[in-house]
Amino acid sequence: MNAVAHQTKIGASLLVALERGDCSKWPGGIYSRAWIRAYAAAIGLDPDDVGAQFNRVFARNAFPEGAPGPISLAAASDLPPATSLRMTLAPDPGERVRLAVRRTLFFVADLLISLMAATTVSALTVLGFWTAFAAAAITCHALGLFGGGGSAVGWMERSIRRHARPHDSEADSAVAEPA
Repeated sequence: MNAVAHQTKIGASLLVALERGDCSKWPGGIYSRAWIRAYAAAIGLDPDDVGAQFNRVFARNAFPEGAPGPISLAAASDLPPATSLRMTLAPDPGERVRLAVRRTLFFVADLLISLMAATTVSALTVLGFWTAFAAAAITCHALGLFGGGGSAVGWMERSIRRHARPHDSEADSAVAEPA
C-alpha cells in the first residue's frame, strides 16, 4: 500500500478509502480522474478502463461541474454494469512479516521491562517476585492502553517520535552578519 501511495503521490488513507468505496475525501474533477488513472497504472490495470468505471460509479466526484454529454448506446453496452467500484491492492508479502516482527519485539521489550521492574521492587521491598511482576505487567499494559492501544514500548516510541521532530536549529539561530 505504501509503495503505491509513494509511487502515485496519493495518500495511503485515500487509497484505503477508495478500496472501501469511499471517495468523499478525494478532490473533485480532473484531479480525481488523474489520480484514478495513476492508481490503475501503478497496480497494473488499464487506466482507461478503470477511469471509465470510476467516472461512471463516482460521477459526482469525477464531474462535480456536471456529467459530460451522454454516451452512445454502443459504448454503454461495452461497459460492465455500474454496481460499485471496489479496488483492492495485492497484499504486500513483507508487510505481515514486518508487523509480526514489530509486535514480537514490543512484546519482548514489555516483558523485559516488567521483569526488571519486578526484580527491583521485590529486592527492595517485602513484596514477592510474582506479586511485583503482576503489578509491573498490569502497569505496562495500562501504559499501552493509555497510549492508544498496543504496548507500553510502542507508546514510548510514538511519544519519542512526536517530540523528536527535526528542527532546523542552524537556520533558526543563523544571523546574517554584514560583510
